[in-house]
Amino acid sequence: MTRYDRRALAVAYVEAQPEYRHPERVRRQQVLMGLQELFGCTVDETQLSTVHWGLFDSTVRSYFGITHPGQADADEPARVPLDTIADLNKQSRAAHIDVLEAILAAYVDDRVFTSEDLHAIGIDD
Repeated sequence: MTRYDRRALAVAYVEAQPEYRHPERVRRQQVLMGLQELFGCTVDETQLSTVHWGLFDSTVRSYFGITHPGQADADEPARVPLDTIADLNKQSRAAHIDVLEAILAAYVDDRVFTSEDLHAIGIDD
């Protein structure tokens, strides 16, 4: 059974965006809708303060701006620095989610929901 906390709400928001190229994005949009219902907060410019929404939105856009120059064969001299870039990108994505979660803390309680809670409102996660 999956557990959903405030961080999961932040991740769900990111994964529901059109820039998130994933075959299950539509399902992730449904999970976001369900989590917003359970938390009692729609994550948008009407629910967050102007300052918080501006930071939230720019953080999401920045998240999708994280890039990597490409892959290298195992024996290429560029492999090690490319691996470093990949590791730093992971850290950067996690830090972006940290920012989103911190903003959401001003709007949603520190509760945890489960797959059962989503199923109870008609959302299949």
